[in-house]
Amino acid sequence: MSDRSRDLAGKVALVTGSGAARNLGYACVPVLAGAGAKVVLHGRREQELVHLTEGLKGQGLDVDCVLADVADEDQVRRMVGFAAERFGRLDILVNTAATTAHPEDLDVAHLSVAAWDQSFAVNARGTMLACKYAIPLMLEAGGGSIINYSSGTASAGDMRYTAYACSKAAIHTLTYYIATQYGRQGIRCNTLAIGLVRTAVNEATIPEPFATIYREHHAIGRMGRPEEISEFVRFLASDASAFITGQVIPVDGGFFAHQPTTVQMAHAMGGVAG
Repeated sequence: MSDRSRDLAGKVALVTGSGAARNLGYACVPVLAGAGAKVVLHGRREQELVHLTEGLKGQGLDVDCVLADVADEDQVRRMVGFAAERFGRLDILVNTAATTAHPEDLDVAHLSVAAWDQSFAVNARGTMLACKYAIPLMLEAGGGSIINYSSGTASAGDMRYTAYACSKAAIHTLTYYIATQYGRQGIRCNTLAIGLVRTAVNEATIPEPFATIYREHHAIGRMGRPEEISEFVRFLASDASAFITGQVIPVDGGFFAHQPTTVQMAHAMGGVAG
């Protein structure tokens, strides 16, 4: 088996939404950098962003950082341009920047326009803008890989978080279009439909009774770990995945792999499946 310890050597990556500790965006930075990539972290909180970047530099990783609001086109253009100017090219874009569910993101009849607009401004528009400005730079470099972060909420209905889910579904369609429009020019685009992962935000906001329900519905019986998502990002960023594009890939511990009745049936038969 070939050694993939440096399979991203010579590549430059921009990871949006990576400027916060213990989130999914930050978790993939040391994985990409450890595989040889030069990485630019993006965030909105300068003090934390700089602190995280300096910590990674202290580990011998080749990283830098940039502040930007991904809902603002001018700031996104400068953000993407900084990454290319700082390291001379751009090969990998990982779009993890997202807004969490707005308190007024409810069922459609009670959904506020503010909640809808916020979700689409950050999640859908922010992802599109990063791609818009990254693609020309990738074309100059001879190709590239775009990895978008989405959510399983876009795949099935629920009683709330309507705007959040719809904005994530927009990312799925954007992925198909980018892959179709630029595949012959060497650019691949894929999206990860991520299940529930143990992050600081989830641990702080999901009550334990709800967490138990989520765990029971994961086929493997637990939530995901950030590093499990990061290793898949590394694969999609590398040439090992050269034949994979235009895909929305569930990385969710089998949350949607079973029949909706499975967990209740397992309880009725005397235990949870697995």
